[in-house]
Amino acid sequence: MADINKKKKKKKKVIKYRRPISINIGFLVFLSVFAYLLIYMIMYFTRVRVSIYEVVYGKNADLTNKTYNGLLLRSENVVSAETAGYLNYYVKSGERASVGTTVCTIDENGQIQKYLKDNEQEMDLKADDYEILRQYISDFTTEYSDVEFSKTYHFKIDLSSKLLECVNMNIINEKLAELSANGNYNYVVNKSSTAGIVEYYSDGYETRQISEISADDFNADSYTRKSVAPNDLLEQGSPIYKIISEEEWNVLLLLSEEEAKQRQEDTRIKIRFAKDGTTAVGDFKVINQNNCYIGVVTLDKYMIKYASERYATVQIVEKETEGLKIPKTSVITKDFFLVPKDFASKGGDSDETGYYKRVYDEDNNMTIKFIAPEIYYSDEQYYYIDNEDFEKGDVIIKNDSAETFTIGQISSLEGVYNVNSGYCVFRRIERLAESGDYFLVDISTSYGLKVYDHIVLDGSMVTENEVVFR
Repeated sequence: MADINKKKKKKKKVIKYRRPISINIGFLVFLSVFAYLLIYMIMYFTRVRVSIYEVVYGKNADLTNKTYNGLLLRSENVVSAETAGYLNYYVKSGERASVGTTVCTIDENGQIQKYLKDNEQEMDLKADDYEILRQYISDFTTEYSDVEFSKTYHFKIDLSSKLLECVNMNIINEKLAELSANGNYNYVVNKSSTAGIVEYYSDGYETRQISEISADDFNADSYTRKSVAPNDLLEQGSPIYKIISEEEWNVLLLLSEEEAKQRQEDTRIKIRFAKDGTTAVGDFKVINQNNCYIGVVTLDKYMIKYASERYATVQIVEKETEGLKIPKTSVITKDFFLVPKDFASKGGDSDETGYYKRVYDEDNNMTIKFIAPEIYYSDEQYYYIDNEDFEKGDVIIKNDSAETFTIGQISSLEGVYNVNSGYCVFRRIERLAESGDYFLVDISTSYGLKVYDHIVLDGSMVTENEVVFR
C-alpha cells in the first residue's frame, strides 16, 4: 500500500506559473530620450562647426595713422672759429641773417665777458624774449616722456643757452659801437657770408648725403648733438654756428618692404608734423639702399620751423578708405556663366529678368521655357549667373528674334558666404583696401553685403547651399 502511494506521488507533476510580461512605459520613454541625447551629442561633437562673422563698417587707418620718425636733412654750412676765445651771439637761434650780418664775436681776452658780468643789472628781457622762452618750454613739456628722460638734460642746457643768448644780445647790440671804440675790448667779429637761418648746434649730419643714409640713422636713441652757448670758451677751429642757406629740404622716412611696394608709384605726398599739426605737400620717391627702403619727401617751405631739429614725428596724410570690414579668410572665388544682357527679357508672373531657354523632353521635343536666374553681378555686356538653372551647352533665344546664344563662357567673382537664412549663399564683394587681416569692401556693391550681415569666417570650410550649424 505504501508503495502504491509512493508511485502516485512520483507521477504528480508541478507546473511553474509564468507571469505575464509587463511593459514599463516610463523606462521606454527614458531609454528613447537617452538614445536621442546620445545621438545628438555624438553629432554635435563630430560635426564641423562653422564660425560666423558679423559684417561691420570700418575704415582703413593702417597707413594714415602710422607715424614715422622722420630724419630731416638740409643744406647746412658749418662755420668754425678763426681764433680761440669766448663766444657771444648777436643773432637768435632760428632767425634769418642776411649777407654781412654780424652773427657772433669771439672775445680773445675775456673783456666782453667781464663787461657782461659787471652790467648784470642791465640784463632785462624783452616781451619777444619771454615769448621765445615760453614757447620753448611749452614744446618740451608737450613732447616729454619718462622713457626719454635723458632729453631733460639737453633741454636744461639749451634753455640756459637761449636765456644767455637773449640777455647778451640785448646788452651787446646796444653797446657794440661803444665797445668797438674802446681798444681794451679785443674781439673778432664773424659776419655771415651767405644768407640763411642761423643755428648754434652741430651733429655731423650737416654734410651727410641722402645716398649715405641707412636704417641706423633713424634711431634717435643713438643720436648726439653738440650745442654751443654764449660765453663758451672755444678752441680755434671749433664749430661756432651754421647757416641753412636753402629753403628746400628733405624729410626721410624708413619704410618696410611692403610699404615701399605700396608707395612705389607715388610722386607727390602729403605729410603732417605731429608736433604742431603742420601739413605740407612735397615731391616723393622711394629708394632702396644700404639694405633698407627709404621714402624721401622733398619740401620747399616750413624749413625754418624745424631748423633746430634733426628728427620729427610725421604722418603720411591720405584719404581714409571706408567700407565693409570682412576677414580675408572669408573670401572665396566662384565661377559663373556669362550671359549677354541683350538676351534678357521680362517675363513670368513677377516680371523678373530672365531668359528664354530651349528645353527638350524625353522624346526630344523642344519647348521654350522662361527661367529667371539669380543675378550675382552685371557689367556693361554680361550678367553673371550660376549653374543652378543653366548648364554648359544650354541655348537661349533672344525675345522676338531667331538669334540664339550657347551658354559656356565662364568668369570668376570674389565673394563670401552669407548665412542669414541658415545656409550658405554666395555674395559678391569688391575690394577697396586691405587693413591687417581684413579687407574693406564696397558697401554699394550690387548683389553684395550689408552691415550686420552674417558670413562664414572661413569660406573654405563650407559649400554653397550647405546648412550651417553655429
